[in-house]
Amino acid sequence: MGRMDSRGWPRFGACGSAGGSAEDTRDEVSGVRPCMPRRPERVGPYRVLGVLGEGGMGVVYLAERGTTRVAVKCLRTAPGAGARRRFEAEAFVQSALSHPNVVRVLDGDTGPEPYLVLELVEGPSLLALCSALGARGLRLPIDACLYVAERAARALAHAHALEDEHGRSLEIVHRDVSPSNLLLTREGSVKLTDFGLVRHRDRDWATTAGLALGKIGYMPPELLRGGEVDARADVYALGVVLWECLTGRVLVPRRSLFEAAERVVQGQHPAPSTWRPRVPTEVDALVARAISIDPDARPSAAGLASALCLARRGRGRRTLERAVRGEGGAAC
Repeated sequence: MGRMDSRGWPRFGACGSAGGSAEDTRDEVSGVRPCMPRRPERVGPYRVLGVLGEGGMGVVYLAERGTTRVAVKCLRTAPGAGARRRFEAEAFVQSALSHPNVVRVLDGDTGPEPYLVLELVEGPSLLALCSALGARGLRLPIDACLYVAERAARALAHAHALEDEHGRSLEIVHRDVSPSNLLLTREGSVKLTDFGLVRHRDRDWATTAGLALGKIGYMPPELLRGGEVDARADVYALGVVLWECLTGRVLVPRRSLFEAAERVVQGQHPAPSTWRPRVPTEVDALVARAISIDPDARPSAAGLASALCLARRGRGRRTLERAVRGEGGAAC
């Protein structure tokens, strides 16, 4: 558990990360630290240069082919059938998406040793940026928070609207929207990544799998009640991300699985302006709708993006650029 503020509320970012540090690769539910395979010299035709990150299913390497540097995501040695199915679903969905706010798939192989080659995003995750700002006693400026959330909402709207060749919805749900899965560039771009828990019409799994694999603080109440999830679950998760980004605090403390689940299901959360008085009333209202315990009360991802665009009044990208470059931030 990270440090608390004067009112006993866990801080977000450097003072209590919502998603765990890069060094701590333990499963959030089981507490088991996975054993990672030794770093290979090559993955297919790609020369491995280093490790970019580790997660529940595998590892992401920095690699190159010729003069092009990429990110290569690999499964663990001898992955189980469930992990392989999820990896194949991730590859299928992310390859089908073409949007400036989604990390692009460049190459891959689903053979005996599957891997996925992704564009290299040279910049921090939203979690890492908030951690760096928090370490300096700063927070991400409000307009930059709204801009990041708007761009993420547009990425989700694109995914949710994806159809097959017959014009039928693929019913895509990302299911793992979190600060660590939003990547930021020095030019102010926002990229949604890690579709490792994605659900779509032709590849579905029991909701309990999401509980075991995901980040409980970003899971919607309907999932924890044992219900089905749809695109509105992603809107809820993004609402939590925005709340935490605005306040610099963790919405649902993870002292225990039971306590966290109870807090999510109850849904009694203070408005962001409680912790940051400069947050506009209309933003408070928008966040409240996004994290409502009633899925029907939440806006669509497209509706959320439009509302956020209006709320930020054309500002946010330049502010984000400065923050990523270490040149800006707002006082706590």
